[in-house]
Amino acid sequence: MNSRYQELQDTYLAELRSILPPILSWWKEHAVRPPAEMGTGGNRNDFERRWLLGPVAHPRVLAVLRTYYLAVLALNREFETLRPPQDTTPRESDWGIDDEEADVPFVLPIDLLVNDLESIAPDLYEIMSNLVFVPVGLAPDGEYC
Repeated sequence: MNSRYQELQDTYLAELRSILPPILSWWKEHAVRPPAEMGTGGNRNDFERRWLLGPVAHPRVLAVLRTYYLAVLALNREFETLRPPQDTTPRESDWGIDDEEADVPFVLPIDLLVNDLESIAPDLYEIMSNLVFVPVGLAPDGEYC
């Protein structure tokens, strides 16, 4: 992984770890089951019915995720500008020739911020894997916000 993505992921993990202790305490005060079991069926108390996804739905967790999601998108755009311009007109002589595109780093934000946690931070993955939506929107100009 590119060092800039790694640095972004490291600061994301550190920030998540810093905000989660009070959120998990709040969760334990009110919920019957641990966050890892929220994706399963079964009986839920009133609090769990209100917070179906578990602690991942807490506004502070969503704010951190959203901040880093947008940062990954910005880094992807920055790296995309490094790609040399290409002649996009295909020629008959191009058949059978491998493309020689410049290798530009690109990471899907959901992979860096949620899916990769399964192997690098299983404790955080238990919480973040219940996420079923991405807390970003699309502005009228097509930019994520």
